[in-house]
Amino acid sequence: MGTGFLRGYADLTGFKIGHFIVDSLAGTRNRAPLWEITCGHCRVSQTFEHRQLCNALESGRPAEVLFCQNSRCRCSRKNNVDETPSLFEIRQQEREKRKRAAQQEAEDKARAERELAAATARDAALAPLRAEWAEYSAQQIQAGTPLHEIAPLKRWVELSDSLRERIVTAIRKDQTIKVTGLRR
Repeated sequence: MGTGFLRGYADLTGFKIGHFIVDSLAGTRNRAPLWEITCGHCRVSQTFEHRQLCNALESGRPAEVLFCQNSRCRCSRKNNVDETPSLFEIRQQEREKRKRAAQQEAEDKARAERELAAATARDAALAPLRAEWAEYSAQQIQAGTPLHEIAPLKRWVELSDSLRERIVTAIRKDQTIKVTGLRR
């Protein structure tokens, strides 16, 4: 390990910087030291300026900043490059996002229409039953049947068609008839 300073520069001899080990001082350039370092993967010796090594150390991620000069070494290039998307890609993503939003909106609208159609169909199917039940319940109230004995609409719908038909026929013939036992 370096033990001090060389002409105002830190002695980096023996330091491990990313995948590299600083071997020795190789010379100077513009009064700044040049360091002889060895790649930890390909073992190729190479020269780096002092500021490159200090910048790599100060970055906190020297392996992502300092690269091997041997083009065959796996440390010679950044593996996970953070690419900035081009304007074309940004616009394409925005178009796709708008397309997905429009598609989702269309699906939601179609689902709402299907649900409305199903509700309308249920109401249309219940309309005749509701009319029969209204006639039945009004007649039973007129006949003096206790309210707790009158079947609610839900129970009326559960009755078989033939039973409902017999009840409606009977109450139309005799307005004073009381129908009991339908309630559960």
